[in-house]
Amino acid sequence: MIWTLFWLTGRLAGSVGASVLQKRLLGAGVGIGHLWMVTYGVIAIPAAGLLLAIPMPADPAFWHHALTAAALDVAGNLAMAVSLRQSDLSVHGPLNAFRPAIAGLIGWLFLGEVPSATGLGGMAILTLGALLLLDPGAAAGRHELHKSLAGGAWRLGGITLSILGASSLKRALECGSAAWTLGIWVLAGSAALAIVRLLQRRATRGPWSPGPAGSGPQVAVHAGVFLVMQWCTLEIFQRTLLAYSFAWFQLGMVAQVMLGHWLFHEPQIRRRLAACAILSAGALLILISG
Repeated sequence: MIWTLFWLTGRLAGSVGASVLQKRLLGAGVGIGHLWMVTYGVIAIPAAGLLLAIPMPADPAFWHHALTAAALDVAGNLAMAVSLRQSDLSVHGPLNAFRPAIAGLIGWLFLGEVPSATGLGGMAILTLGALLLLDPGAAAGRHELHKSLAGGAWRLGGITLSILGASSLKRALECGSAAWTLGIWVLAGSAALAIVRLLQRRATRGPWSPGPAGSGPQVAVHAGVFLVMQWCTLEIFQRTLLAYSFAWFQLGMVAQVMLGHWLFHEPQIRRRLAACAILSAGALLILISG
């Protein structure tokens, strides 16, 4: 239990820290593609070292699960970065509460798992909390409303890809070590981003803009924080159920609302904290429903 709390603390700190750094870098003009290409490129070095130091998994199924997780997480990270650029940090973070609902929906569609009345009630409460969270306020215009909804849609898409990737990561952990799972996840993700960059090699702006001079060290710090977060995530996946992991990860939502207000002067802190409480209640109901 003590080690689970240790890894959970590291994961929450890494998640909040990575989101703050992403918000700052994207706001400064660093392109989404450039941010993640450099991030994966930096952490590919220690990832390769892990593969050289640990024996290779013998189960062939490991490669399928690890490579699938890498592809899904790259797409999910890009979608979440788009969401973070278009929405406030204090909106981006709390939408994590939708993870149990999306996991339940995926189970219903692909595994035939029918949600209970309690689970459906939790999903309804989540929807209410999301409406409160995404509403830009009466004083905002139609443009702000569309921007908020677009940011929420990208976030939910990223969360869905993340859940699918997490499922593959957990299966990979069952077939191999955490070190090899992390190493293949990083190197395969790096290769996927390199291919995308090669296909768009003429693009120098937009997603591939390096941003202002001096942003390189901050991107490197983001890479280090992201690597620690992912390692902690794998350790937690090994110690508890996937659904429980997602429930614990939501503890960082209040921190993201507070940091969004303090660091980026984001408005409506009281309403967004109230939305956090509603989202937490909905997620708890889904968790109780099993």
